[in-house]
Amino acid sequence: MNEPKTGSVQLANREINNKIQLLLIIFKEKNFLQGIISMVVAGSIIGLLAPFGMVDIALPIALSFWILTCVIGYVIYSPMIDISDQFLTKKIKQRWQRIAIGALIASVIMSFVVPLLSALFFNVTIDYLSQVGSAFIQTSLIGGVITIISLMRQLIGQQREQLAHSQKMLAEQKLTIANSSNQQLDELMAKVPLEKRGKLLCLEMDDHYLRIYTSRGEHLTLMRFKDALSLLQHYEGLQTHRSWWVATDAIVGVQKEGRKTLLRLSNDVVVPVSRTFQAKVNELGVS
Repeated sequence: MNEPKTGSVQLANREINNKIQLLLIIFKEKNFLQGIISMVVAGSIIGLLAPFGMVDIALPIALSFWILTCVIGYVIYSPMIDISDQFLTKKIKQRWQRIAIGALIASVIMSFVVPLLSALFFNVTIDYLSQVGSAFIQTSLIGGVITIISLMRQLIGQQREQLAHSQKMLAEQKLTIANSSNQQLDELMAKVPLEKRGKLLCLEMDDHYLRIYTSRGEHLTLMRFKDALSLLQHYEGLQTHRSWWVATDAIVGVQKEGRKTLLRLSNDVVVPVSRTFQAKVNELGVS
């Protein structure tokens, strides 16, 4: 008999938690404190401009009025725009339309607040209901400023997040390639005796064998040339001939013998360059 009540309580708790999470998202992601600071700046600028016939109002009063108006407006507009954006996503595809609806609703709410602020700051008797209509024009203007500032901050924040994400992905990709390259190089160097393992300089195909040159010597092993090349696809080097591959940093110079181009390596080995791979060698800019 208690199970239905328990289920109802759990459902109600879930709905409450969802609402709390939504409010946390609104005030956390929008960086509420920065938003308030932005509104203080915006209110100060509007106060200095003295719109709506406020030229004769003392500057401290005008500044206080507009700063408070903008701050209250932010507290109303910001969550209203976010709520509208969240709940109308399925019904309205264009995001700017969802934001405009939220801003319009907030302007209506704000139009009931502005007359009270006017009475408070300027010590005048007002016809409250008649002032609501005219206040809507002012709130729409203020709301437009607040909305534009909020959207600009949000856009800048999103761009920063995307840039940070792209940089993180690029760093992870480079790390993955580096790890893969190291693993593949280790697989190749495992075929070289310990006493001859050193910095890889070049490879030479010798029939069905592969001659591996390192900074500590050379070793002949049973391995196909193309299999070795597949292990070095991320390593800094290039194929110069159908039977030769060289590490880029092992090249110390280029020499000519008639029409033939030869690469001189740090271990004094001279490697031929065929016409097929001449263009890639030229791109290195070695001389």
